[in-house]
Amino acid sequence: RVAASLAASGASLRVPQVIREPASVAPSEGVLVLEYIDGVRPSESARTGADPQRIMQVLVEAFAQQILVDGFFHADPHEGNMLVDRSSKDVVLLDFGLTKAVTPEARINFARLVVATTDCDFFGLIRTLEDMGLENWDLTKNIQRAMDAARALFKDPAKLGATGADLQQVEVVMQEPPDEDGRPGTAGAVDAGSKKQEADPAPPPQSAAQRCTE
Repeated sequence: RVAASLAASGASLRVPQVIREPASVAPSEGVLVLEYIDGVRPSESARTGADPQRIMQVLVEAFAQQILVDGFFHADPHEGNMLVDRSSKDVVLLDFGLTKAVTPEARINFARLVVATTDCDFFGLIRTLEDMGLENWDLTKNIQRAMDAARALFKDPAKLGATGADLQQVEVVMQEPPDEDGRPGTAGAVDAGSKKQEADPAPPPQSAAQRCTE
């Protein structure tokens, strides 16, 4: 299932083929014979002349496809379950003894979490965590800690943190009465932003990611 999905998506990661012939090695409940892969672990890929950065890119794209698009993924991706083919330099994923399915709702929420973290979108992060059932999680009560935790989860090497104005604006919103859907209101953010704009000269335009990482 994973192999067919990755092939259809154009992903560069390979899954070993199942050997079905002759009948003496056909798959059974007790034995599954796979093609032999002459390869090394990703940490040893320099010995094959493979590009480590490309290997990481292939793995990230393949697991994003499995988790965010297909909703069915290899759930044991440690280095012992990966090889880099010596001749083709392909990345190969082994041992599908542990797989997990993800509901459509969970896939969408996880994608929103990734986007909110990448864009340093505090509103999006908190609302996504709430939609994931984490509204009582301690970190959702501290928006800076929530963003720091999310960025650390994805191993973001960029500097963490945001400006005081960003935090103040989101804190005002989180204190507003909920809207008809039970989410934090947004009127406070507009009011706070308008008052600040009247008092201070407008700063140069910045993207959310710049405000978060500078």
